[in-house]
Amino acid sequence: MLKALRQPFPIVTEPAQKWGMTLVFGLFVTLFLWLFKPFGLHNVTQNWVFFGYGLITIVALLFNLFVMPKIFPRFYNEQNWTGFSELIVTLWNISLIGLGNLFFSVALGFIGFSLKSLLYFQFITLAVALLPVIAIILLRQNILLKKNLAETQKLSAELQTLPHETHPDEKITISSDVVNDTFQLAADQLLYVTSADNYIEIYYLENSDLKKKLQRNTLKKAEEILATHKQFFRCHRMYIVNLDKVENVSGNAQGYKLNLQGTTEQIPVSRNLNKTISDRLLHR
Repeated sequence: MLKALRQPFPIVTEPAQKWGMTLVFGLFVTLFLWLFKPFGLHNVTQNWVFFGYGLITIVALLFNLFVMPKIFPRFYNEQNWTGFSELIVTLWNISLIGLGNLFFSVALGFIGFSLKSLLYFQFITLAVALLPVIAIILLRQNILLKKNLAETQKLSAELQTLPHETHPDEKITISSDVVNDTFQLAADQLLYVTSADNYIEIYYLENSDLKKKLQRNTLKKAEEILATHKQFFRCHRMYIVNLDKVENVSGNAQGYKLNLQGTTEQIPVSRNLNKTISDRLLHR
């Protein structure tokens, strides 16, 4: 299990997924408490109390999913996210929900606030959630890993049968709003462009050597400039890649990774673009 938790894991980044997951867990908590009435809730007759506990779960998860990544952006780095990262965040979610449940119960007069009651609520919240959560993490990780490995192996095999595309005569000029900050190169030199705060990093080959140009610019503007060249594709919110330079595709639980000529950097593909990137690579 420890080995599996060290493997890459897909972090939830899409707002729709965050909202969906939050509402599902909130509804689960509400129905679980309403149906089984555990932890001394068997005498509660007002249904709104159970909805209250479900609402606490929703608020806590929304805070952790939308606010925490802005407070700790380095920890929530998509490239470094593993099963352990997911487990740590899950334990924090459970702790915050347990704390909210305690304050709600104190406000209702069900229990007094004390260290003992604090530890009790943390324990029962953890007892209810931990094992199912670990099982879900490991199961989801295993399913996604097998699925992505199978798909990328098939895609890489098909790529080997295709002729290598080149565009030696195409020139690209990437300019920014800064005076005298214009960069020109051949399309076949450019490997990929990535976002770096208020800058972009342009990675290219010069006499077979990998070079990097830092430019004050946005990835959106770079995407607009490269839009006239069909081989360039924004495969991720942080990356634009030259599809002609893709040698093969690998995969893990996080999704597809593009392996390019001339660099060991693996370019991630947003999970919702898996089919699109496959079609673009095979039908250039």
